[in-house]
Amino acid sequence: MVVAIVQTIFAQPDRAAARQQVIEVVIHMVKPFPKATALLRGAEDDVLAYMSFTPEHFDPDLLDQPFEAAQPRSQTRTNEVQVCPDNAATLRLSGAVLL
Repeated sequence: MVVAIVQTIFAQPDRAAARQQVIEVVIHMVKPFPKATALLRGAEDDVLAYMSFTPEHFDPDLLDQPFEAAQPRSQTRTNEVQVCPDNAATLRLSGAVLL
C-alpha cells in the first residue's frame, strides 16, 4: 500500500504537482505509517531532485523500471567474467555494476 501511494508522487507532470502530491500522501499516511511519513517529509527535496534536470540529462526509463534497465548491463558484465565462484561473488559484481 505504501509503495502504491508513494508512486503517485512520481506520476506527476511537474515539480509543483509533485510537491502537492507529497502533501496529500503525507496526510493520508501520517496515522498508519508515522515513521515513513516523517522520512518522506524529511527527504522531499531529495525525492524530487530528479525533476530539476532536463530530459536530456537522464533516461526516463530508468525512473520507471530501474532494475529492468540495469539488467542488460549486469548481464553483459557477468558474461564477460564467465564464472562466479559463489552467490556472494555474483551479488558483489552486480552491486558494483549498479553503482
